Amino acid sequence: MLLTGGHDDGAIDPLRNLARAVAAAGGDRQRMVLYAGNAAARDSVAAELAGTADFVIVDNVSPRPGETASEAAGLELHRYFLERGLGRVRGYDRICAQLTGELETAADGFWSSLRFLASQEQVPVLGV
Repeated sequence: MLLTGGHDDGAIDPLRNLARAVAAAGGDRQRMVLYAGNAAARDSVAAELAGTADFVIVDNVSPRPGETASEAAGLELHRYFLERGLGRVRGYDRICAQLTGELETAADGFWSSLRFLASQEQVPVLGV
């Protein structure tokens, strides 16, 4: 779950209340919560989610009005998918044992292929 909200040093109570609702709705299953919201609310959000979720903090995706900073959240979601999503696929460990490099998602493989073609041909490449 990606939990965002508020600009840095903004209101804390709405995020604390949201985290409380997420914790209450959890049931018996442990889940991952990626927090990419108001930096001032981190401790409050973490306290509400304590014991109910694997809690990961990254930079706020909207630190100031008009500013977007989604790279850290995107990288963490990607890492989590490779570790937890693909890691549960039957045979994944055998595939990884055969690799000489890093396993990529289909989207990453597509972009890597485009970058390779562009560098080999020394021309711009458009992927759709």
